Amino acid sequence: VKTTIDFEQDGLQHGFLKLPHSHDKSAYGSVMIPISMAKNGEGPTVLLTGGNHGDEYEGPIALFDLARTINPQQIRGRVILVPTMNYPAFQAGKRTSPIDSGNMNRFFPGNPEGSITEKIMDYFQRTLLPLAEWVLDLHSGGKTLDFLPFCAAHRLEDKQQEQRCAEAMWAFNAPYSMMLLEIVPWECTTPPPKQWGRFSSPPSWVEREPQPPKPSASQNAESVIFSSMQVSSRDLRS
Repeated sequence: VKTTIDFEQDGLQHGFLKLPHSHDKSAYGSVMIPISMAKNGEGPTVLLTGGNHGDEYEGPIALFDLARTINPQQIRGRVILVPTMNYPAFQAGKRTSPIDSGNMNRFFPGNPEGSITEKIMDYFQRTLLPLAEWVLDLHSGGKTLDFLPFCAAHRLEDKQQEQRCAEAMWAFNAPYSMMLLEIVPWECTTPPPKQWGRFSSPPSWVEREPQPPKPSASQNAESVIFSSMQVSSRDLRS
């Protein structure tokens, strides 16, 4: 995977992540994943992603709008936006990739020699994630689920990292907040007691005070993204 933007250049850039993909309709074709970046001097880097599942449109709508309207002069540091991580799935309106049936959210950390979805994930894992101090991945229910508006962080073995993620979750200020406890299926078959130490408490919903209605889902998401970025920047400056 190669990018057409320069991660060290100030200003606003729009480009692509280019992944060669030879197929029946194009012998020298490529998967072209849109990417935008706003940069203004030194400071923290925020990576904002959407379209991990191709039929979840709210994240891509909000991030494409943000890419169109963001002003580098209003930030300090760098904002990297990838509105449609799984671009083949987004184009097809499917949860998974039409190329390799890849469910991107299950393909971390990826494989540089693997399928299209694995190669995209490898680029995120080895190139984009190390650039960022803050990462926000936007999901929604897609064609099969109805979601309450919530922000989630994960139960982690590294409790300091878990605390930082929880603080970012509260800063996001969604109507609901949730700590996710992920149990890998093969760890569910009578594991030794010591392996259950990090699974000692279940996921929990925390309801916030009712929020006033917002004009639209995409405007709400975009507003929350800016609020989260501003809180994060203040925390990093202090």
